[in-house]
Amino acid sequence: MFPDVPTYQELGYDFPSESLLIIIGPPSVPDPIVRKLHDAFKNAMEEPLYEEVLKKMNMQREYRSSEELKKYVVHFNTLWVDLLNKMDIKKKE
Repeated sequence: MFPDVPTYQELGYDFPSESLLIIIGPPSVPDPIVRKLHDAFKNAMEEPLYEEVLKKMNMQREYRSSEELKKYVVHFNTLWVDLLNKMDIKKKE
């Protein structure tokens, strides 16, 4: 979408630059509720209108199960921490 703006990879950073649309709840949500919400959102993602909205936003639909999402968020967070450390960016006290 922005041909004159370099990507992280073009700048020399081996780092994914993704926009995530995710839904996260507290760990205390009962399993039957998690399953019901999971099914509802997964079905909504399969609607043609959702695909149209994603196209307008130049995004792709990608489904991850709860376990896959947990692993991905941990991995993504690790990448950010590593990048911030390499850039010597510290947490403000």
